[in-house]
Amino acid sequence: MDKAFSSSLSSIMHHYNTDPNAGNLTTGEVVNSMVEETKDVMSANIDKVLSRGDQIDLVVERADAMEIDSKQFVKKSTALKRTVNAQDWQIKMGIAAVAAFACYLLLVHTCGLFLGRCM
Repeated sequence: MDKAFSSSLSSIMHHYNTDPNAGNLTTGEVVNSMVEETKDVMSANIDKVLSRGDQIDLVVERADAMEIDSKQFVKKSTALKRTVNAQDWQIKMGIAAVAAFACYLLLVHTCGLFLGRCM
């Protein structure tokens, strides 16, 4: 085990002795820079989540407004359908009354006022 440790130690010593940038940053500085980077990333993520929350609130408000509008549309369209059906019925009854009156006039013209010539 001493042999494995000494070879590992000698390779690390060689690295730090030959690389000029190897010893510039201390472990504390590296950790601090990583913590700052993590804080920046987390701050950006929190801002994005809050922005999405605002957008979700806006979508929910619009959906609620659309629901109210759709209910009003259903009520108005039902009332319009009833009105159109009533007008259609009135027109049909008017046409039937005119047709019956025309048949009566034709019958009166052919048979007389009290239908005496046709019996």
